[in-house]
Amino acid sequence: MSIDIYFDEDFIKRFDIFCHNLLLRPFHNLETIRDTFEKVLTNGNQTLMANKFFFQITLFNFFNYKDKGDYLAYLKTINEDLLFFNKTIIHYIDIFYSLPIEKREPLVLHWCNQFSAYESLVQKHIAAAELVDAAEIKLLKPDNKHPYLSNNFFMCLKKFNSVFPNLYHDNNYGGGFYFRIDGKGIVVDPGYSFYKQLKSNNIGIDDIDFIFVSHAHDDHCMDLELIASLLFKYNKLLELDHSIHVFSSSNVFNKYSYLNNLNNLFMYALEPNMSSSSFLGIPNFPSLPFDFLVLKSNHNEQPYQGLGKDSSLGFIFTLSLPGKTVKFLYTGDTSASELDFSQFIYKFDYAIMNIGTIENSVFDIHKNHLGLNGIKRILDTLAFNSRLPRFLLISEFGAEMVNLRIDISLLLQEYVDDLAKSLTSYSTKVVPCEQNLLIDLDSHNIITKNKHIPLNMATFTMQKMEVVYS
Repeated sequence: MSIDIYFDEDFIKRFDIFCHNLLLRPFHNLETIRDTFEKVLTNGNQTLMANKFFFQITLFNFFNYKDKGDYLAYLKTINEDLLFFNKTIIHYIDIFYSLPIEKREPLVLHWCNQFSAYESLVQKHIAAAELVDAAEIKLLKPDNKHPYLSNNFFMCLKKFNSVFPNLYHDNNYGGGFYFRIDGKGIVVDPGYSFYKQLKSNNIGIDDIDFIFVSHAHDDHCMDLELIASLLFKYNKLLELDHSIHVFSSSNVFNKYSYLNNLNNLFMYALEPNMSSSSFLGIPNFPSLPFDFLVLKSNHNEQPYQGLGKDSSLGFIFTLSLPGKTVKFLYTGDTSASELDFSQFIYKFDYAIMNIGTIENSVFDIHKNHLGLNGIKRILDTLAFNSRLPRFLLISEFGAEMVNLRIDISLLLQEYVDDLAKSLTSYSTKVVPCEQNLLIDLDSHNIITKNKHIPLNMATFTMQKMEVVYS
């Protein structure tokens, strides 16, 4: 192919610098430029193709195609679909061929100068983006993992309930719970700032395998979408294929249905009385290191009734640990009114009960939460069947209970001690279940400040609105 040269030597030097910046290699003559261009187009090198449009434009005269149609026809013989073209490239081609030949040199020179400045900016952006990617990887997968991730444990990441976290969640956390069983991570009710709290404990997205959501209120499921987004980023950045399976009430399933089967997040709608065996035979269903049973609760999901009837749930988890099983009750948010107390027929090692509020009278039953009286009713049922739990974890204190949490726990401790004396010999320890409470499930020890304290020997005091263990 004959080549007519329209540019002087000064331009060729500038063009050599431009090509060096673009392709990170020098070009000393027109022949090497033409050869490289041919190889790029022929081999379809995607790395170089990304910024190739400017390189192509500057070579129009070298290829001696003074007419746009002839040039495009030539390129089409190399790549039938012209896939490397986009609207930006066509825009530059249109401008280039709209000018007389003698005016193309200053225009292309201007483009080269601008592109050199742009490339400098791009390199700075690439360096900054690499730092951001590294920071994101640390967010998704912390360098220094939580020291107890190889253990079986329960962690509370919840603080206040209801609307208060929504208004003030910079300081108050709607939270949730985290179990670690046989190397798998189980999340329950990931509400406001859940992942922030998880990350503060050096636990990442790769440490979440299963999620259970009791109902559709934001303080129980707000971070579900965030977790789905972080899962996508984690798999993309690290080129992995981690998956998370979400089990939820039907309203939660409907609320977040757009996430189902998206980027390795799989959702399953639950109904009362369903269990882990309900999913046997489902293709690609994961192996669970625990069993679960779904309970019916009585909680108004306003304003989400439009998603369907109130569908709030509670859960029983049976965890298989070396030499024993540990059974957890989680009541979820529920009123004691119209609650099916026959669900509480099991012997629980741990019972997590969401108190939510305190009634105005010992005769009142709150219409939407257990309150003190609702918790007492469940304890009565368990005691009459000689089924008092080994540990009672009181959770989801209303923000108005900031200075009452220890008093509430002590009152319930007295109540359950009286039940134990009259109805059963089995003693129960009442524990205010709050932010960063960590329990080793093999030893039943509280772990605080790297100390192991038997849970039934722990005492609780208030410091700066936090429960600490001594």
